[in-house]
Amino acid sequence: MKLTQFSILLNDNITIQGECEGNSDSKKAIVFAHGFGVKRDSWGMFNQLGDLLKGDYLVVRFDFVEILEKDNATKVFPLSTQAEMLKAVCAYSKSKLGVAEINIIAHSQGCLVTGLLSPDDASKIILLASPVESPYSRMKQYFASREGTEINEDGLSKIKRSDGSWTWVEAGFWDDIKSIDPAQLYSRLAAKTDLYFVRAMQDHVITDKNYESVKNDKNINFLELPGDHNFAGDARDNWLGTMVDLLKGD
Repeated sequence: MKLTQFSILLNDNITIQGECEGNSDSKKAIVFAHGFGVKRDSWGMFNQLGDLLKGDYLVVRFDFVEILEKDNATKVFPLSTQAEMLKAVCAYSKSKLGVAEINIIAHSQGCLVTGLLSPDDASKIILLASPVESPYSRMKQYFASREGTEINEDGLSKIKRSDGSWTWVEAGFWDDIKSIDPAQLYSRLAAKTDLYFVRAMQDHVITDKNYESVKNDKNINFLELPGDHNFAGDARDNWLGTMVDLLKGD
C-alpha cells in the first residue's frame, strides 16, 4: 500500500492530519504517538521504524499538533485533547482502514497521552523514553532558559526549539501536565494490555531517577536500552532491532 494521507475532523477547531502505508491485508496496525511539539515522524525515528514494519503491518502516523508553516511553529493542545486525537485515529484505523488489531508505539510525551487515553482494545503498547513522574517543573525549567521563550500558563506559551523553530502551547496544557501521574496511568494500562516500558539509559531530556514503580509492576515489561532520548547515533540500530523483536514476538 502506498503512502496515503488522511484527515479526521475531531471538532470545529481541530482536524487531525495523518498518513498510512504498509500491509493493509494484515489487518494489523502500528499507530505511532509522537512527543512534545514535534511532527508525526518524531525527528525521523518513526519513519525509520515504520520502514522495517510496513511489510507486516499497516503503519499509521499522525500529528498531535497543528502545523503553522508561516510561523515556523507547531501548536500543542492539552494532553486531554491529544488523548481524544489518539482515540479518533485508532477508531479511524478500524472503521475506515479495515484494521482489526491496534498496536501503539509512543515516545516521550506521547506515552503520557497513551496512558491518559488508556485504550481498552490495544494488543501491544510500547512506551519509549517516558517520564515516570509529572514533568511539569522540569519542562518549565528546561525551556524557560532559551532566549525568546515565553511561558504563560494562562494564555499562549511560545517556546523556542533547538532547531530554531517554535512550539506554541495552549493554556490548558499546563493544567494537564501539572496533575498527571504517569506511573499510576501505566499501572492501569498494564492491567489490560501487553505493555512494554523502554527506558533510554543516557536520556538527556527525561532525568527521572526512580523507576521502581514501573520496574516492580508485574504487568509491565521493563527494558533499558543504551541511547539518548531519541536513541540517536550509534544507539539507533540496536533500538530499531529491539522494537521489531518486541512487536513480532509472541
